[in-house]
Amino acid sequence: EFRYGDTYYQRYDCLKTYAFTTEDENSVVEIASFMCESRTNLDGRYDRNRGQISNLNMSPTNFNLINPIYSQRDNFFNYRILDKEYYRNNKYPAQVIWSMEKSYLEDVDTWANITLANSLDLSGSAGPITSIETFNDILIAFQEQSISQILFNSRVQIPTSDGTPVEITNSYKVDGTRLISNVIGCQDKWAIAKSPMGLYFVDSSTDTLYLYNGQLQDMSTQLGGKSWMRKYHAKEQWNPNSTSAIRLSYDPKNKDLYLSPTSDKDNENTLCYSEQLGQFTSLMSYSRAIMFPVGNDFFSITNDSETSTSLWENFKGDYNFFFGEFKAPRFTYICNEDAAYTKIFDTIGKEKMLKILVYYKYNIERIYNYDSKTNELKLLDKLLELELKTRDNPIINGFLNTRIEQNLNSFQKRKIRR
Repeated sequence: EFRYGDTYYQRYDCLKTYAFTTEDENSVVEIASFMCESRTNLDGRYDRNRGQISNLNMSPTNFNLINPIYSQRDNFFNYRILDKEYYRNNKYPAQVIWSMEKSYLEDVDTWANITLANSLDLSGSAGPITSIETFNDILIAFQEQSISQILFNSRVQIPTSDGTPVEITNSYKVDGTRLISNVIGCQDKWAIAKSPMGLYFVDSSTDTLYLYNGQLQDMSTQLGGKSWMRKYHAKEQWNPNSTSAIRLSYDPKNKDLYLSPTSDKDNENTLCYSEQLGQFTSLMSYSRAIMFPVGNDFFSITNDSETSTSLWENFKGDYNFFFGEFKAPRFTYICNEDAAYTKIFDTIGKEKMLKILVYYKYNIERIYNYDSKTNELKLLDKLLELELKTRDNPIINGFLNTRIEQNLNSFQKRKIRR
């Protein structure tokens, strides 16, 4: 069996029928001529009966006499190939290919004509290319374990004699790449979000949220979101059916970044980062939604069932309604055990805070007491039980003094929305 070697696509003259002897009066000679692929050089014949006008005297002794010396044998070269599928590789996960510049009124659209002549190979040891994003006028290529800048249309300034620098470009060509980091990368293209501040992305290998704006900043470690990142560790790339992934969404109007984990079964732990405040602000009920901006509006897509979805506009409609479901306000209050001596943080006393929440009929989810000696939070079940029993008690409501009532008058009229 032939595995490797040359093949020939040539015309073959097959002698199908010929006479038994040359003396036969009614001899029938039939020759079938067709093109075929063969490992034998069919043109390497040494007989002279090819293309004759009369074929009555043709026989295997004087027709299709092939000299095997003109055919290459399978053992002529020493092939060192382990698998025959070696030459069938059509996947290049670390290669970037680009087209020519778009020009109008062209006979041939060169922008849509992509050839392998314009290609750039990134580091294969850093994994496949996850995404290519634009930041200002530069191109950033994300790999699983590397971040690189694609040097497209590089510019250089040359000083002149009159002091006015001259900027020279390379006519929209690609010069190569500049390595930004060979340790930090991004494993999921849906874990990348672009904003005017830079590019936000999640590195699942280290459970870290980064911001690239010319330099890399570790946002999760600086702002105290490392525990949340580790709790909702992303093990796979995001898709509508994924169970362990993180999707990033950016709201350009409110300048908020949302980190939505698909492993959040309670649908209440989407982490929100505010660019205006520079801090992680709250946990939202957006884990099961696909959020995206359209102009100045922000929309969400949710799955109602396996066969239907719904489109929602965020920050519209009635208060406390999320995707058609009512969400009541809840509070988790942490107070000092000994406010006179512990000055780690300032809060209202637990008894007074309890009266405030009872008076305004807010649902108290938990009340914690901070112990500075053991550095632990103790759940105050007795106060919580008292609150549930005396929510509408007029005696408890009468404990509020006039000053607290005046200070919280505006807070009473305000509608709380999570």
